[in-house]
Amino acid sequence: LDIVTHLDQTGFDSTIVLLKTGWLKEKLEEKGLSPILLDSHRSYDIGFLKRLCSTIRLHGADLIHSHLPDANAYSCLAGFWTGVPVLSTYHGMLPGAGEQRFSDRAKFFLVRNIAKRSVAVSEALRRELIEKAHFPPDRVQRIYNGVEWERFDRRFDAAVKKSLLKIAPDDKVVGMVANLKPTKGYEYFVRCCEILAKEFEKIKFLIIGEGTEEFNEKITQEVRKRGLENQVLFLGYREDIAELLQILDV
Repeated sequence: LDIVTHLDQTGFDSTIVLLKTGWLKEKLEEKGLSPILLDSHRSYDIGFLKRLCSTIRLHGADLIHSHLPDANAYSCLAGFWTGVPVLSTYHGMLPGAGEQRFSDRAKFFLVRNIAKRSVAVSEALRRELIEKAHFPPDRVQRIYNGVEWERFDRRFDAAVKKSLLKIAPDDKVVGMVANLKPTKGYEYFVRCCEILAKEFEKIKFLIIGEGTEEFNEKITQEVRKRGLENQVLFLGYREDIAELLQILDV
């Protein structure tokens, strides 16, 4: 969303392809953009690959820019068949060599050999692409995620925000912002909450993010098991993250 909306519109014409509906599609449409939805709900979807190639040819793409392992692999195949160069971007850490499935190795093989350049959003991830996925060092570039700083620097009434969340003015507030899924480590956060709740009488903990019903229930049970139901607030998906961050002590 940020990349497309901040590109120089006089020099670049972006065509956005999404694999599913949801938040990103809605936000793009709010910005006056019309993303193309190419549904894909299964692995090794040849039909999706054909539709992607047709879309690339129809719009006369000069560059394919993809994000995350599955899309990167499909984009490289599409780029190979259409002759359009591919830029692949990775956002998350990779499985170790011993943990990689055949499908993981196949995806890395495609991107390693077809993409003109790969972007890693951290230096640690750049090293992993080189060491674990064997990407050529001269074709992997680190570019940190951009932040639209003005969004996080706006004045607002913190006391009102706390009141709306049923947080007392003198409560300490500790929060975590992340999707609720195993890789984020929420179980460790809940254990930290238990330790802090014994040290501070007036303290609230915010879990800010959404996830699967199954994992939500798992974390909810962890909170109940530690007797933290009145101190841990599950806020779900939020669009006021910039304000929530400013009411956090930690």
